[in-house]
Amino acid sequence: MAVLAFMQQMQSYLTVEPLLSSATVGVALPIINTDLPAIVLSLDNLQIPSVGLGQHTEIVSGALAVQTSIDLSDPLLNDGSGLSLLSPDRMMATLQHGGLVDSEGSSTALTTADIQVDINGIPLILNQNSPRDDEFSVSALQGQLVLGRPLPPLGTLTASYFIGQWQRIVEQLSGDLTTLVVSSSSAVSESLSNAVINVVSSAHQNISGLRQLNLNQLSAVNAFDMGATPASQRVLAWRFTFEHIVNKPESSGGIIQRIILRTRRDSFPFEEEDIT
Repeated sequence: MAVLAFMQQMQSYLTVEPLLSSATVGVALPIINTDLPAIVLSLDNLQIPSVGLGQHTEIVSGALAVQTSIDLSDPLLNDGSGLSLLSPDRMMATLQHGGLVDSEGSSTALTTADIQVDINGIPLILNQNSPRDDEFSVSALQGQLVLGRPLPPLGTLTASYFIGQWQRIVEQLSGDLTTLVVSSSSAVSESLSNAVINVVSSAHQNISGLRQLNLNQLSAVNAFDMGATPASQRVLAWRFTFEHIVNKPESSGGIIQRIILRTRRDSFPFEEEDIT
């Protein structure tokens, strides 16, 4: 979801910022003084369009890094079709995508920089001519690997490669990002909240999909008691617009299965035809 993606990116961004290293960044309110100083994030006044509204899908071309794996003891495609990803002699493996490209998005001969394959963590060597032993060749268009020897009955085959076309989904989200800065003294709360303002003002340069972030609330520093311990807090809020971008590789081709089509015209006998 766009909400979780935005919160996770914002929390990660603030956590690694050196100016805020003295504080804990999270979504839980501090309870005891050892939790201080703390920066607590929350979202308010969210506007999430209904399904199909404020969301669009597009086909993107280029080079998208993908990693897939095949359970060698159970090499069936995980979609209920019963299709095996391995040939009967276990000398060929079908990847979950076709249309492989090099790391620049070009349909050129693949090299070791464009595809890596391993079995149980042990890498295989790319040999496009005549693979033997711990070698493999690859058909980029079909997304198939030819192995130099039969795959073992147990273990995992892992392949990392690039596909040239995929589906991109963009989800819209807007609302208020509220940060509660809590510390043991008013001076610390003021200086820490000022640092938060400086850091967040540059967030759009570091958080993908963040389109707008405008400060619309800056409260006074308020003193309060945390149990028997004096503490202080300050509230800051930004109005934001965020686009959650999800790259889905399904449209790159995927598994191609052969089926038998039986047709008949009127009272003529059935005719069978293999369809790939």
